Amino acid sequence: MPGHFPWKGLCKITLEVNLCICIICCIDRSLKTNFQKMKKILSTILVAGYLAMAAAAHAQGTINFNNTGFNITTNNWSGTSGLMSGKGNYIFGLYLAADAGSLSVVTTPVMLFTNSPIAGVISLSTYALPTGFALGSTYAFEVKGWSATGGYGSYEAAMNGNSTGYFGMSSIGSVTLGGGATPAGVIWGSGPGQVQGFVIGVPEPSTIALASLGGAALLLFRRRSK
Repeated sequence: MPGHFPWKGLCKITLEVNLCICIICCIDRSLKTNFQKMKKILSTILVAGYLAMAAAAHAQGTINFNNTGFNITTNNWSGTSGLMSGKGNYIFGLYLAADAGSLSVVTTPVMLFTNSPIAGVISLSTYALPTGFALGSTYAFEVKGWSATGGYGSYEAAMNGNSTGYFGMSSIGSVTLGGGATPAGVIWGSGPGQVQGFVIGVPEPSTIALASLGGAALLLFRRRSK
C-alpha cells in the first residue's frame, strides 16, 4: 500500500540485531571467564613448577650403603682373620669432601653406622644425608671403621683413645647423591668411583703413635689458626 511504513520488517531486523548483540555479549563474557580461568590454571602450574624446582634444589641427597657382596673382614695380624661379626661391635663413618685432596683434613664423619647381624655386612639400607648435602651433588668419600669399644664418634678419636681396637678404611671413592625420583648414590661396588670391602685390624703400636701425634698436631694447628 502506498505510503505504508514496513513496521513488521523493521521490528524483525531490530530483533535480529538485538539477538546478535546478545550473542556477542555472551561470547565476550564467556571468553573473559575462560581467560580468567586459564590465567588461574597457568598461575597454579607455574607456582607448582617453581616449588618443585626449589624443593629439588634443596632436597637432601641419598646414598645406598648396602655393602652385601663387598664384605668387611677383620684381621689381628697373628693368623686369625675372617668376616666381621657380632652386631654393633664396630662403628663405620662416612667421610665426605669436595675432592679427594680435601679428605685428609676431614676428621668428622657425615654419618655413623654400626655393623649389622650379617657377617661382613655394615648395612642393607639407603640413607638420607644431613641438610647441606643436596641431590645431584658429587663428593669424594672414604669409609672408615673402628671397634665400638669406648663409643668414639670418629676414627681419629678412636685411634687416639683405644689402643687395642680394630681399625681400617676403604680406598677413596666418588659418589653423586640421589634423592626423590633419582636413585640413591651407590657407595659399594666395582663401578667407577665405587669402593669394595676392606680389612679392619689391630694396628701396630707405631701406627697408633703416629695417629696420636697427627691428631695432636691438627688440634694445635686449629687452636693457632683461631
